[in-house]
Amino acid sequence: MYICRLGGLYLMTTYKRLLLPLVLLMAACQPLKYVPAGEHLLDKVEIRSEKHLPSTTTIKNYLYQEPNDRFLGLISLNLGWYNLSGPDTSKYINRLLRNMGEPPVLYDEMMTERSRQAMRRFLMSKGYLNATVDTAVQYDNGKVTVTYTLKGHQPYRIRSYNFEGSPDSISKPIFEAMPNALIKPEALLDSKMLDDERGRVTRLLQRQGHYNINKDYFFFRVDSTYGDHFADVRLGIRPWAPDSPALMHPRHRVDRLFFMMDVPMSSYIRLSDQQGGSGSATFDVADYDTLQMGNYAIVYRGKPFVNPDVLIQNCRIRPGQLYDIQEEERTYARMNALQLIKYTNIRFRENGSGTGRERGLDGYIVLTPNKKQRFTADLEGTNTAGDLGVAGSLSFSNRNLFHGAEMLQANFRGAYEALSANFSNDYTELGGELSLVLPDFRMPFLSADFKRRVDANTEFALSYQNMSRPEFLRTIASASVRYNWSKGMLRQTLDLIDLSYVYMPRVDSTFKARYLTGSSYLRYSYEDHFILRTGYSFSFSSAAPGVTNRSYYTIRGSLESAGNTLYAAYSLLNAPKTGDSYTIGNINFAQYIKGEFEYAKSAVLNSRNRLAYRAGLGIAMPYGNSRILPFEKRFFSGGANSVRGWSVRTLGPGTYKGGSSIDFMNQSGDLKLDMGLEYRSVLFWKLESALFADLGNIWTLRNYSGQPGGQFNPADFYKDIAGSAGLGLRADFSYFLLRLDLGMKVYDPSLMGNERWRILSIDQFDDFAVHLAIGYPF
Repeated sequence: MYICRLGGLYLMTTYKRLLLPLVLLMAACQPLKYVPAGEHLLDKVEIRSEKHLPSTTTIKNYLYQEPNDRFLGLISLNLGWYNLSGPDTSKYINRLLRNMGEPPVLYDEMMTERSRQAMRRFLMSKGYLNATVDTAVQYDNGKVTVTYTLKGHQPYRIRSYNFEGSPDSISKPIFEAMPNALIKPEALLDSKMLDDERGRVTRLLQRQGHYNINKDYFFFRVDSTYGDHFADVRLGIRPWAPDSPALMHPRHRVDRLFFMMDVPMSSYIRLSDQQGGSGSATFDVADYDTLQMGNYAIVYRGKPFVNPDVLIQNCRIRPGQLYDIQEEERTYARMNALQLIKYTNIRFRENGSGTGRERGLDGYIVLTPNKKQRFTADLEGTNTAGDLGVAGSLSFSNRNLFHGAEMLQANFRGAYEALSANFSNDYTELGGELSLVLPDFRMPFLSADFKRRVDANTEFALSYQNMSRPEFLRTIASASVRYNWSKGMLRQTLDLIDLSYVYMPRVDSTFKARYLTGSSYLRYSYEDHFILRTGYSFSFSSAAPGVTNRSYYTIRGSLESAGNTLYAAYSLLNAPKTGDSYTIGNINFAQYIKGEFEYAKSAVLNSRNRLAYRAGLGIAMPYGNSRILPFEKRFFSGGANSVRGWSVRTLGPGTYKGGSSIDFMNQSGDLKLDMGLEYRSVLFWKLESALFADLGNIWTLRNYSGQPGGQFNPADFYKDIAGSAGLGLRADFSYFLLRLDLGMKVYDPSLMGNERWRILSIDQFDDFAVHLAIGYPF
């Protein structure tokens, strides 16, 4: 989320030395200050391995001892903080410096041996059973360099893979699913792959009623006597009861479901235990009431906090059906999607029913409610190119409006900004949004079974925005119907209908004469118009919830189109045109297609350093009823989440150079490219630093007279790509991250000749930009 952007930063041509970095550098150059006599500082660890072996980044995870972290891989900054401290730890400043830094890592021969053994075990687990790991230790003036040399030799590969089978009827689905096995001939004898295969088979059975099955029931027999470094792998299954091999693995069928509404989990366990675990618990204790609805039981105190029908509709576990772990996971997802539910916990217990190998289960869905209503107020200061202002917002939410987990949200926002420090020439914005989210998929003419298969909610929204500037007064009103759903880490949104009406009751005559002449492309963006669009967007992240020390990537994309239905209807009816366009009551409607895609990755280098990068592309094209995109649908460049050497909306399009003030009308385009690279390093406490570089720009698809140099040219567009670099400081408070970035222009395509390379002559006021924002840029 972007908070504000400060104006350019003036850099004097006479550079002054900064005291603190110099002191830190000197401290880092005395790494042996706190190394005891007879000990050695672990200065460097090198890993040398053959190309076909796993990457050194992966192998580093098996090191038991690593050197002190180096900032940007060069300076032991944290060790420098520690070395700045004095020996007297009773003084606060010394304790502070030591907490900010880290003590010297002393070489430990035992840790080196443990690392060597761990690396060899890892290589053996990857099929390199004859792998060797050698170590070499070099001493130099109190410092130590340890080198690990890894050789895999010829690995073992899989010749064949089969399932042994057993008299147990559980063997049949396993045999049928063998074509989908993860283990393939010629693959390395990788223990992780074998374990993943056990997980695949286990989940296969858990989807077919085998509630109590787990990976420990499966084992592998590996026969490598065939020779030539090949092995035959056979999957086996242990009996359900070791003392009774003939006893088959049971299947479980769900008999009853209990919704425990704000009832502690311990209550049903204690009650069941009191009744001998027979499963005959009826929850008829004084503190709780039970509402029976077929095979569902609603257990509550006083009054259910939500309509029980909503819980049943969002529950994917069905009484009378075999247990299915996927339906349990979907039930978790649906319950957690209800904003009224704070926590969800699902448990199953055998109830003693059933005959033969089929047994009965009772399911307990324990639900903890969230607060029904919430009210928040925010106030913030803004600064746009030196124009100071203030903005505030109020929001209200009701998570159970009609007692069916419907969520009502109302937001109101207002902003004021004094343009050019002249309070008689100001900017104001007032707006609000009202939305209602229903906890299920609402669409006519669809069967209940289909709606159950789609885990989506339905959102109705209304919004209004009034923007007043000296140049114009703009009002935007919109209404939309959208569907939101998620599966795992994939989130999707379908905007079924989104209707917007842009009304321009006032346009300044001077502004109109300058920008909105008859031939100006901007004229169409400052006329009344309708936008009736349909869109789809998605986002996927490979980051596991709660895991922070793994590499991950994210993918985002969106596609929307507008005006097609209206244009087709008018064409079929042979309706007359007003000029070149169809109109609705003398008001044009927009027709365009727009798409965006972004890929970003955050790779772990070590415990304190990450490398993040991203690439994003967006393109939009007007056609049919429109000659130009609506202003609010165009792309902009520069700012905290774009090319950070430029302030927000001050870059491009192409080589176009805006005026002395923000030329936001002309600095917009139809095509956008964003690329970024960022090295993130933990400093101390909650602070981390960043070194970043950004590339990007926007272009127009057509040649507009008001934007000279802005059109995209495939032959030489690379010359128009702007570049910037800079430093960042971040404070990570877990629940949010505060970011401060200083960006410097490196290459400015709007200038001529060598002046484009700003890094060669940094002496202008606007060669720098400071950005304050929340969250990472990507």
